[in-house]
Amino acid sequence: TIVCGPPGSGKTFYVQQHHQWGDLIIDLDAIFLAISGLPMYEKPNTLLPFALAARDSLIQRLQQSSTTGHAWLIVGGAKRSERQRFINSGARCIILDTVSEAESLRRISQDPRRSDRWQAWQPIIRQWWLDYEKDA
Repeated sequence: TIVCGPPGSGKTFYVQQHHQWGDLIIDLDAIFLAISGLPMYEKPNTLLPFALAARDSLIQRLQQSSTTGHAWLIVGGAKRSERQRFINSGARCIILDTVSEAESLRRISQDPRRSDRWQAWQPIIRQWWLDYEKDA
């Protein structure tokens, strides 16, 4: 299952509420946390290639495995093409697009892990909505 949406839409929360023990969860934010030792949402640009390589390796391994249980992939997924490659592999897609831009920003501003930099999230959230291609 891929879970898509803008920052602050509740993707991670959704997966936390719906996953079961033993499910595979692939989340770039969590990968950054694991490889950097920094707090959640601290993402040095120098580590981006490593984080993406780790995520892509997990996805590739998942696509080659016949023994993996349920898997969750947390992505922005604003563009239809981003989602389609996973849907073509048989993934179910959940898009959390009912949370407004203002609500996403409000949630981030109240999240103690990123509230000190909430203004930096505004252009990222706005860009997600500009790029968003709703499924027909």
